Amino acid sequence: MITTLTLNAALDKTYYLQTLSIGQTNRLRDVHIEPGGKGINVAKVLHSLGLEVTAGGFIGGNNGKVISALLQDRGVGHEFIGIQGESRTCLTIIDNEREEETEILESGPNISSEDWEKICHFTDAAAKKSTIMTLSGSLPQGVPADGYGQLIDIIKQNGSKAILDSSGAALRYGLEKAPFAVKPNERELKQWLNKETLSLSEALEAGKMFIQKGIQYVCLSLGKEGALFFTRDEVFHVKAPVVNAVNTIGCGDAMVAGLAAGFYQNLPARDVILLAAACGSANAMMPQAGQVALTDLEELRKQVVVKKIDNILS
Repeated sequence: MITTLTLNAALDKTYYLQTLSIGQTNRLRDVHIEPGGKGINVAKVLHSLGLEVTAGGFIGGNNGKVISALLQDRGVGHEFIGIQGESRTCLTIIDNEREEETEILESGPNISSEDWEKICHFTDAAAKKSTIMTLSGSLPQGVPADGYGQLIDIIKQNGSKAILDSSGAALRYGLEKAPFAVKPNERELKQWLNKETLSLSEALEAGKMFIQKGIQYVCLSLGKEGALFFTRDEVFHVKAPVVNAVNTIGCGDAMVAGLAAGFYQNLPARDVILLAAACGSANAMMPQAGQVALTDLEELRKQVVVKKIDNILS
C-alpha cells in the first residue's frame, strides 16, 4: 500500500473566467470544487492508476467534512486526524484569455501539540503497512519546523520509504534525514541554494549533493529545462512532451504520484522517471489538479525523452 500525508489539506476551488479584471466585478463561466492539498492530489492520481492508496493528514471544520465526502465519492481511501480548526480554502483563478493562473491560498489552521502527537502515531502505524509514504506540501501553523524530519525518521524506522516534496525549512530539515526520494522544483531549489537564477550545471551539482546526503533518488523539476533524475549511479535528463495545457496546478503532485507508483512497482529507474514525467503532463491536460486520463498517460509515456548524463556522480 501507499500512504500520502497532507498536513495542510485544502478545499480547492477553481474559478474559470474569460478574463480577470482587477478592481471590477467578474462573473464566472464555471467553478469546480475538489479535495486538495498536495498529498491529496498525489492520492487521487495514484487511485486513477489503480493502486491501493490511503490519504492521511489533518482535516477540520466544515471544509474538512467536504474534503472527506468528496474523497469518498471518488473512491479514494482516506484516514484523517480531525482537528478543532477549519481546513483552508485554496482558490485558483483561470484567465482563459491571457492563459494565466492565479492562486490565492489560505494559511490553514493551527495544529496543537496533541494533534502532532496523533499524526506521529498515525505515521508509525501507517509505515508498518505501507511500502511507500509521501510527505507533500507546506507545514501548517503549530507544526515543528523539523516536522517532516521527525516523520521521515518514523517512516524509516518501520522499514517504509519516504518521498518528500516540500520547500523552505520543511525541505531543509527533511533533507537532513535522508528520505528515500525528494522532488524539489526550480523555485524550491533556488530557495534552498539561496540563488536568484539557476543554471543546469548548478542543478546537477545540487542533485549530486542530495545523493551524497544518502538520498537514493532525486527528481529536480526545472520548468522549461525539463527535469533531472538522479540515482546513486546514474543521472537522466528528462524532457516531457509539449501538451495543450488546460491547468498546470498539481503537475508536480502528479509527478510525485508517478515516482511513488514506479517505486511501488519496482520499475527500473528509467521507467520510473518516464512514468513520473508522463503523469505530470497528463495532469496538465485535465481541468483540475490531481487528475490523469489513462489513455493520455500511455500515449504521453511514449513521447517522454530521457537521456543519460555520464560521469556527473564520479
